[in-house]
Amino acid sequence: MRLWDMIRKIAIGKIVPWIFHMSWTLNKADKLLYMKQFGMWYLRDECVDKSSSFIVQELSAKSTPGGIAAPCCSAEPLITCYYRDKPSAKNCNDSPPKDNRERKVEFWKKWMDK
Repeated sequence: MRLWDMIRKIAIGKIVPWIFHMSWTLNKADKLLYMKQFGMWYLRDECVDKSSSFIVQELSAKSTPGGIAAPCCSAEPLITCYYRDKPSAKNCNDSPPKDNRERKVEFWKKWMDK
């Protein structure tokens, strides 16, 4: 199975990986963008880079019961498009490309044409 085919199947739920390791990303900021675009991100923005004590004291007090998870964790993935030429959980063809190549590859265009 080609890599792109496998990633597409992960994105539409036909394959459920146990581990998805992104050692190939440039840095933590890049990794976060890819996880959000892949549909593998469940942490709400108001909890990113916050300490557990801040979440418990500031956010949990305003939230429904459920401890630290209630104000921070989404039951559904929080998908955001960043790049049209990288794998994604939804069609991101309206986003800019990440790679500046002569040949523009749109992840979903190739997939939908099959």
